[in-house]
Amino acid sequence: FSESHPLTAMKPYRAITFIFIVIFLAGSGLARLHKIPPSFPQGPGASSCKACQRVLPRAEFFREARNPYPHYQAVRAPAAGAAEIIGYAFFCHDIAGPVRGYSGPMEILIGIDTLGRISGVEVLSHSETTAYVTPAGLKKFLGQFAGLSPEDEFDRSIDGITGATITSQAIIRAVKQSAAQFTGQIAAGSPPRP
Repeated sequence: FSESHPLTAMKPYRAITFIFIVIFLAGSGLARLHKIPPSFPQGPGASSCKACQRVLPRAEFFREARNPYPHYQAVRAPAAGAAEIIGYAFFCHDIAGPVRGYSGPMEILIGIDTLGRISGVEVLSHSETTAYVTPAGLKKFLGQFAGLSPEDEFDRSIDGITGATITSQAIIRAVKQSAAQFTGQIAAGSPPRP
């Protein structure tokens, strides 16, 4: 550096701190521009999906499908006989649009069985304050969706997260609307083949 460069006028620890802050801010900005998607396999031959497995635990593998909405077919292959679809996994935003909690967008994955009952709900990412939306509280809240169908009264069946009313209502609304639209489209068309 030349004598006139601003970093040479700083003391060494201040220069290092300054460089660290610049690198941190640049990295944070790039991370926001290039949002890393959840660990969800891409392509028509997707065979495993950890998030899908959590919302449809009985499935042996998952296959990507695009009709009527982007989703994954949950498939089980019995020892004797042909493989059968036992459910579907899909993101709320692919069906009902973006989901926004109190503090920002949320990525929600839903699993439903072939009868249209919810087998699991997973929030893959959110911006909510962890003082209100704790992992244990969120897990307990999401567990209440299991076994419900879109025709059920979600508002009466599900207790919200204490201190996170707006977020709870956003999740309930998104899950109900997405599940209803998805099951309605599946029922209207012929069932997909594995």
